[in-house]
Amino acid sequence: MSVLQELLNELYGLEPDDDSILINEMAMSQKDAVFLLFSLGKPIGQHIIKLLKWDDPQNYAKHIHDIDENWLKKITYPEIELKAQKGTRPVSEEMYYDGLFEYSFETFDQFEKQMKALNKKYGKLPVMNSDEYVWNKLREIIENLSVDLHTGEFNSVVDYLYD
Repeated sequence: MSVLQELLNELYGLEPDDDSILINEMAMSQKDAVFLLFSLGKPIGQHIIKLLKWDDPQNYAKHIHDIDENWLKKITYPEIELKAQKGTRPVSEEMYYDGLFEYSFETFDQFEKQMKALNKKYGKLPVMNSDEYVWNKLREIIENLSVDLHTGEFNSVVDYLYD
């Protein structure tokens, strides 16, 4: 069992035969669905960071597309909803938040480590916001996303980027 699977089991008590989730018209155990959610947290967060931190008009649309189409729409309504099958529980706001933020960005130290890696590639671009602002805004965005993913009201990450 992987460290992530052990964490999911500890946090949510999910066993392999627990509740099923419908994802892309295929039944998936809730444990597997939450595992998918946790595995997408880091790339989604990193792309949101890129949008908030650096002025990169050349890649702006690509980052939005990656977040919306390649990742978030895999786990939300209407295209492919992480939705509980009849008689099972849906993925909670807490699970969305834990998967998208807590696992990869729980502390500012974790965030700074990822910023160092991103700075190697993007550090020559004009900076739009401080690391502190980006970390706080990322947390706020994920909090709001978690609610909307849970209720099926997510449209685009653009809706969350600007005040």
